[in-house]
Amino acid sequence: MLHGINQHFGLIPQRDIAILLAYYLSVSLVVIVVAKRLLRHTYKTVLYVYFVLIVFFFFGVFKDLTRQFDWLAFITSYKILLPAIALSFIAAAWFLKRSPGTFRRISLLLTIIAAVNLLVETGIFTYNVFTKSSASYDLGDAEHSLISDVEVAGNSRRPHLFWIVPDEYSSSEVLRKNFEFQNTLDADLRSKGFFVADS
Repeated sequence: MLHGINQHFGLIPQRDIAILLAYYLSVSLVVIVVAKRLLRHTYKTVLYVYFVLIVFFFFGVFKDLTRQFDWLAFITSYKILLPAIALSFIAAAWFLKRSPGTFRRISLLLTIIAAVNLLVETGIFTYNVFTKSSASYDLGDAEHSLISDVEVAGNSRRPHLFWIVPDEYSSSEVLRKNFEFQNTLDADLRSKGFFVADS
């Protein structure tokens, strides 16, 4: 979660961060308690918790990936995917419970990787907070300087008003600056008498 906050620093509302944090901690705590009661072994519990949480956090990524390939289309059906995940959880628990090994090394390795990742992401978060990194995002005309001098005609008969907001569509300026793409949508709308804010 901290990686996502760092990647989109300043763009995610603090309330949403708090809700997500509470949700993720609750899910993790439930998985830890169930695994500990089921397996009754610390290292096996660690391994099982990592397995379940990896499936939990990367479910969307896996589902999107399988959609890109026609030959994997049958897997994206929830009728197949959810029972397969449930069976994998049961099989993993059964394997760990029956296995004579302690899985100490791999559990310690996963714990060290998680700790290092947490330290790195915490460092990046701290850097972002102190350098105010969110101020560098170019999301268009944040100060409204491009539309500050717009004049509306004082006609007694008011025209029809069309307010077009292309959701998730970058501004022409951002497309030109970041992707070297010349967007003709603005010019097309202006030629039809629309006012287009240059943001």
